Amino acid sequence: MKRIVLIISFLCGFLMSAQIPQGVSYQAIALNPQGYPVGNTLIGVRLSILENSITGNTIYTETHTTTTNDRGLYNLVIGQGTPVSGSFPLIDWGTNTKFLKVELDVLGGTNYILSGTTQLWSVPYALYSEKANSVDAQNVEGRLSNSSTAGFMTNNKAYYLANALNNNNWIEQPLEGQPIDIVSCSFSLGVLTSTHAYVATIDNNQVDTATWFPIQLSGTPIKLSTSDGTIAVLTSTHAYVFTFTADSNNNITYNWFSHPISGTPRDIYGYGRSIFCIVTDTNAYAFGSTISNSSPEITVDWYTTPINGSIKEIRYNSNVFTIYTETHAHAFVPNYTLGGNLSFEWKSVQMSGNYIDSSK
Repeated sequence: MKRIVLIISFLCGFLMSAQIPQGVSYQAIALNPQGYPVGNTLIGVRLSILENSITGNTIYTETHTTTTNDRGLYNLVIGQGTPVSGSFPLIDWGTNTKFLKVELDVLGGTNYILSGTTQLWSVPYALYSEKANSVDAQNVEGRLSNSSTAGFMTNNKAYYLANALNNNNWIEQPLEGQPIDIVSCSFSLGVLTSTHAYVATIDNNQVDTATWFPIQLSGTPIKLSTSDGTIAVLTSTHAYVFTFTADSNNNITYNWFSHPISGTPRDIYGYGRSIFCIVTDTNAYAFGSTISNSSPEITVDWYTTPINGSIKEIRYNSNVFTIYTETHAHAFVPNYTLGGNLSFEWKSVQMSGNYIDSSK
């Protein structure tokens, strides 16, 4: 699974206006020369569109400067960078095959090093294939697509297609229970029924193949949520998160991670870096990844704190999630150690005086 980083980098989709693509939504992980993700770093990116082959003529080039997140992930829109040569609006996407060439400078400059070159498939232009359109509309419960995937569910099956996976073929999943909701994020598709949750994404054992990961739920389903490419489910008794971990050899594994909850569920909140917080009337539960700067290993964990007092309000941004009661404030915060290691923890404080309002 070491090549998973390259697959993520090449899952591009077209942002469309009428029939003319105005940009390409692009997501990738920046790696240093040792193969480790470059987290929280300003990087330089040079993107080129080539024609006919990976060594073909360059018809458009642009540069970007952007900042990676904790996992080295960065997002760009091709066509909205600083042009170097060619014109993005004048590219004729209907003739000849197109390839994307990616070059990086992980130090934030312009000393670019080749990261990879891959074909841009025509799949993003179509929301659904002929097979999808043949489904009886009476049975369709939900449809959606994003820059990398397309998917829908009927009353008894879910269908998923991802750019560059499974030879661009649809894969099916029989559904148990009554369909409730469907979501997509990054290159994953999530489906919730009255008894199960399903996620379609890259197979653990095949980097160019997608598969379905089902899980039987405990409790009554309440909500299907997404955050930064990760999918989660809240029921009346449990919280579930589908994400990946990595061992010390950079082998990546996708799986479901569940945790029982107590009290009456209030809501599930997804925000930056694939973090989820679940709030009940008595407790708060958070899910996050632990990342080491000296190793490619990524682990995940659940963090729990009791809630003291009645909840007044909840605020969160891309870094901090805070619950305010009339007597306490409980904040879930990232913990950066010397060397750039990342973990998380709850920090609580008892208030003095009467609560008025939280800081914005």
